[in-house]
Amino acid sequence: MTKTKQEIKPQLSGRFRKVVIGGSLLSLLYFILTALSLAASNGGQLAVSSAAPDMIIVDVKADLVALGIHSANAAGEGATDDTEALQRAIDRVAGQGGGIVYVPSGCYRVRSLTVVDKVSLIGDGPEKTVFRALDTSWALVRMNGGIISGMSLYGTKSQGSGDNWKVGKGGVGKGGTATPVACIAVADAPNGAVIDNVSAFEARYDPLYVRNVRRLRVTNCRFDRAGRNIVSIVGTTEDFVFSNCHFGSLWGLYHVDIEQNAKNHVRDGLFINCLFDGSQAGNLGTDTWGAFLCYHGHEDLANRNIAVVNCEFRNIYVRILGVFPRARFIRNTFDNAGPAFVRVPSNKVGEFRDSEIRGNTFRRRGKPNEDIVAGVAFTGSTSFSGNTPLSANKVPVAPHAEK
Repeated sequence: MTKTKQEIKPQLSGRFRKVVIGGSLLSLLYFILTALSLAASNGGQLAVSSAAPDMIIVDVKADLVALGIHSANAAGEGATDDTEALQRAIDRVAGQGGGIVYVPSGCYRVRSLTVVDKVSLIGDGPEKTVFRALDTSWALVRMNGGIISGMSLYGTKSQGSGDNWKVGKGGVGKGGTATPVACIAVADAPNGAVIDNVSAFEARYDPLYVRNVRRLRVTNCRFDRAGRNIVSIVGTTEDFVFSNCHFGSLWGLYHVDIEQNAKNHVRDGLFINCLFDGSQAGNLGTDTWGAFLCYHGHEDLANRNIAVVNCEFRNIYVRILGVFPRARFIRNTFDNAGPAFVRVPSNKVGEFRDSEIRGNTFRRRGKPNEDIVAGVAFTGSTSFSGNTPLSANKVPVAPHAEK
């Protein structure tokens, strides 16, 4: 992924209108997150128009009745269905040009919420603002855009959570304790979305599911306890970044799956400063075989250009299916029980083409790993350099066959 250094020049004008006392901190947080998102989507240049409307901040525990949004404020006490109260707040803010829906500390039972462009759903932090599923079928929170920050989402009721969580069977959570397919589903979001400081646990399929998204930014998040995959990224999705995220150990099928889904594509992505953690795999009846970061290639080579930089792999392996060009692994640490790059026998082809493997440290149970490849072909202009041990720089690279 080629990056161009560009100067960011904030130009802030207009006014913030605070509906709740103490909204200045939230206003600042909203501006920072929005600024990062806008800068990423505007070639690095941040400009807030002087014609931008006043920003609204709605406190769901204090403002819904007073502002005529709903007949009752959100309860957030772990029993009341707060779905309608929260969704009406989101819809009101969206209808007035955007702003913040502030969700104070509490436990909110919801069926499903939809967050859209220009709306930020912001809590007090993952330990304080908690969402729990209430007969949810699809996604606890669906994002067609916007920002969510500072909360935890659980796809279970409290009695089926924690040590009582059950993964279910068949790699799809059948018979498990989670109800929603996903805790967070970012889908059909062409204008981008931001997820920051969020924990998502205990989904029937995936704590995070991504489909048809451009410019997704996920920072400082934790994902774990999946009936299927910890994270699924399917097509068409492009220009995504995961930074400082922890992908947990308890899954029913795979760890992280990058798959184009039919004739779509997944490309131009980055994982940086993340932990791919398989250290607890097998606990609570979960799977151990699917300890993979899966790269799915396609014959048209549309899936390409995904980099992993300065990440840590703990008993998680990079699996390649098909042909995947322009993969880059730079300054990562692998500590596994076997080779870092694998192709399983059921896949006839597993090829990284025109890729870069540079500055990584490969260990096997804490000792230098002298054998980092199992069944994977590296072809074209692929290069190995600066890796430890030195044998990791001597992996054969073959010419690739023309289509």
